[in-house]
Amino acid sequence: MPFVPFLYGSQTGCAKEVAERLCRQAIMKNIPAECCALDDFPLSSYTDVWAVIIVCATTGQGDTPDNMSKTWTKVLRKDCIKFDGIPFAVFGLGDSCYEKFNWVAKMMHNRLVQLGAKPLVHRGLGDEQEASGYEKDLSPWLAQLWPELSAVLPDDVRQGVIASPPQQLLDTQFEVVTVDGATPQPKEHIVCPELKHQVSVLSNERITSEDHFQDVRHITFQFVADEPPVYNPGDVVAIAPSNNKPVVDGMLSRLGWSGDQLVSMRYTEKALSHHKRLNNVTKQETPLHPVVTASADGRAVTVRDLLTYYLDIEGTPRQYFFEVIACFAKDAEEQERLAEFGSPEGAAELHKYCIREKRSYLEVLQDFPSVKGIPMDRLIDTIPCIRPREFSISSAQIANKTQLTITMAVVDFKTPYGRQRTGLCTTWLKDLPLQTQFKVLLKTTGFKLPASPETPIIMIGPGTGVAPFRAFVQHRIAEAEAAKSGDTLKDNQVLFFGCRYSSKDFMYQSEWEDYCARNLLTLYTAFSRDQNYKVYVTTKLREAAIGKQVVELLTDKGAHLYIAGNAKNMPSDVQETICDMLQSHRLMTADAATAFLTSLKRKGRVQLDTWA
Repeated sequence: MPFVPFLYGSQTGCAKEVAERLCRQAIMKNIPAECCALDDFPLSSYTDVWAVIIVCATTGQGDTPDNMSKTWTKVLRKDCIKFDGIPFAVFGLGDSCYEKFNWVAKMMHNRLVQLGAKPLVHRGLGDEQEASGYEKDLSPWLAQLWPELSAVLPDDVRQGVIASPPQQLLDTQFEVVTVDGATPQPKEHIVCPELKHQVSVLSNERITSEDHFQDVRHITFQFVADEPPVYNPGDVVAIAPSNNKPVVDGMLSRLGWSGDQLVSMRYTEKALSHHKRLNNVTKQETPLHPVVTASADGRAVTVRDLLTYYLDIEGTPRQYFFEVIACFAKDAEEQERLAEFGSPEGAAELHKYCIREKRSYLEVLQDFPSVKGIPMDRLIDTIPCIRPREFSISSAQIANKTQLTITMAVVDFKTPYGRQRTGLCTTWLKDLPLQTQFKVLLKTTGFKLPASPETPIIMIGPGTGVAPFRAFVQHRIAEAEAAKSGDTLKDNQVLFFGCRYSSKDFMYQSEWEDYCARNLLTLYTAFSRDQNYKVYVTTKLREAAIGKQVVELLTDKGAHLYIAGNAKNMPSDVQETICDMLQSHRLMTADAATAFLTSLKRKGRVQLDTWA
């Protein structure tokens, strides 16, 4: 029997959570539905279903999430199959801090229309910068989607659709079996199985002064394998942290679970039937959920390991968690409050209480003490897995084949109501003892050096945005020294670095100064707090001689421009400044300067690596 697939392209898990939620709502409305990643649902199967609903995020600078990249490549091909009349809808999750806001959702919607698919509703574009996050745009989009989706279903299915179903919890995917005498699963098998390369912590140094507000770390990892994997300048390393012991202990205590109990997870018969239905349509095996993989071959995991290495209990709960735990609240007022947070109507209140304050699962459970007796299978079905975090690699492998480094700011901040928060992964890395071993994943990005080592590069990287440029400069210098052509480097690589104080957070100061002394680099620095007026990288760009040099490199010498750092204001400010410099030094009009910069982006000569 056909069904409606809810497909997601998700990098951090948000788009997956939304797609799963919509799929649950469809099932409650009596609409046959399944949910999986876009790459797990072949394009050829789109013709075998009633409609296709897509929820996708945008990563990096308009890039597709990993689990939809293959689909996107196929969709772009000239010989892609046609989707004549296939009903579809796209909802995007984005952040308007980024220049290419919801780029993937816009492009996917447009491309499906080009291929003949028929949109059920206009594309939806959620914005994380809104007071209630993407929920502000999702709710009205859904209000339009459900009746339009019902209208394209076969008559016999449409007649059974329940427009406003009663709130209910669907069956979980898993059943958890307590076991005795089983072989405990090695920890690495439940920590993101895609992580491949074993590394050891060689050094872990703070590179900002002790009296500076921000702790920035330079961490060196040594590959354990005799033949280390290959990485290139601009690549990133993905690292999966584990939860803190006090939080795990608190969760065990709050839930009344024994940490030493061995458990095994497997799909329920109903979940297996859903997998078979998906497999029958896609003609391929849908990937198993990681907790099921962790229990394969008769192995088991301890509950403590499950909470430490798998479930993201230090993450921030989303709407569905509140919908679930409301059913286990014994106090009427608590149940009413939780039900509100778990409803579309309570999105703004949920954002204020939980999302904005970055509350964890444990904190929410502590705030609602009458919530008791949540089955383990329900929590495993509700709390997502710990996702790997990506860091720019700040070393060039050409300089040291067996090592890689990262430059990491330890996340430590206060919420609007003054609660102290720390980043799970950065705190975990900061506290790692030397010689600790774990697995990482190396990933290629679109942030790359020009093909020719003779092409000039302009690098603008305030703060830890300088990380990939350390790799760029190391690589270029090693190449030039091997070719005995270092005399051209000073004019061919220009670095703009900005921070607060020259004495506190001038990262890699001695390295940059050594390169400059050897005529291997041109460096411009901006220390915003060293004087009684603010100086930023854009201030330096506006200096006449520097602005002229940058414009000449871009217009006359084919330079590539790279911008890395916080996405909020800096990237747009830098590009606006460069447009102003083009007007000043090349007498371009504002429109001509903008068009010139746009053309460089299309040619790959302007690249950004920014984060919110």
